[in-house]
Amino acid sequence: MTVELVSQLGQANADICGEKVEERAGLIVQNLTKYYGDHLAVDGVSISVQTGEALVLLGPSGCGKTSMLRTIAGLETANGGTIEIEGEVMVSGRRSVPAEKRPIGMVFQGYALWPQMRLIDIVAFPIRARGGVNKREARAAAEKVLATVGLTGFEQRFPTSISGGQQQRVALARAISSRPKLLLMDEPLSALDRNMREKLRIDIREFIRSSDVTCVYVTHDQEEAMAIGDHVAVMEHGKVVDYGRPEEIHRRPATASSAVFLGATNTVCATAERAVHGGLWRARADIGIVHFRPGPGVDVHAGDEIDCYWHPESMAPAQSDVGDSAELNIWPAEIRSCIYLGHEYEIVATLEHREFRLRSPIGVTAGVTYPVAVAASSVFGYPQASSQLGGGNR
Repeated sequence: MTVELVSQLGQANADICGEKVEERAGLIVQNLTKYYGDHLAVDGVSISVQTGEALVLLGPSGCGKTSMLRTIAGLETANGGTIEIEGEVMVSGRRSVPAEKRPIGMVFQGYALWPQMRLIDIVAFPIRARGGVNKREARAAAEKVLATVGLTGFEQRFPTSISGGQQQRVALARAISSRPKLLLMDEPLSALDRNMREKLRIDIREFIRSSDVTCVYVTHDQEEAMAIGDHVAVMEHGKVVDYGRPEEIHRRPATASSAVFLGATNTVCATAERAVHGGLWRARADIGIVHFRPGPGVDVHAGDEIDCYWHPESMAPAQSDVGDSAELNIWPAEIRSCIYLGHEYEIVATLEHREFRLRSPIGVTAGVTYPVAVAASSVFGYPQASSQLGGGNR
């Protein structure tokens, strides 16, 4: 979408949803619980999303994020907790507003476009379902919404005759045509190729920024989460284990499992020796001395077994192999491979038979021993028992 089209999207939704108001909670979820039989899928989750902001639920398959989204939508029945949308109670005690009466728009993973219907009728359907308009008025309104997503001239086409990216836009048009207060998106880009995903995630982000709609977005893709969310909630075993702005949780993950899911795939086990200045610690591992920063709230003692994690982009070929600084870890590594990706190099190196990955603008020759470095502040340390990453929820 062009900048002009993004602006049109925002204006169209402002027309539908009304003028922007002062900051308020668009969605409040408190102690939400969802069971499937004896299986606990959502375990007492509480979140709040401001109107006009996007919250991304991020986590591996089975962590509970889709169950939570579907329960907010009313497609699943909550077993406990409360849900409010723009101050209106949707779930509380025995009260549960049916899905069709909740002020939401939803974009599904497979788009769920009716193949036998023309695009104009797909988008007009929720407008008519809202009531108060006849078929002609609904189709006229649908034409305007299709125009906002760049599909003028496609009104009489069928879903099977358009591309995946265009289908995604139709699904978004249908969702916003219902004048939602809350937009729910369940992995809407997962079926698209990488280039289309990167383009549309920018479009979606700009649409949310320029409108007054609150959004909850589910994905397992951490890059997508970083690009779209004002805040990101990392889920595991039905709980939120990390929450914050994208840059905050990327730079200082709250848990070991959150660090792994956010891409900190380089790891080594070390024994803590002593604290050094600046909140850093010194530890000893089979690759040598490791300086690290304890994860948020982690209390480290000398002798503790610590799992240390860091991102590939935090590690790079070093300019020198000299120095014993608490701020910088430098180790001699054997370079196994160095692949040019167009904007950076992906490097695989081994230290004491352990494999590490680097992302660097500097390339090095495979088959040689070369110093590699990572800042101590970019190495996150957690007690070894806390580093199990798992799933098991829907």
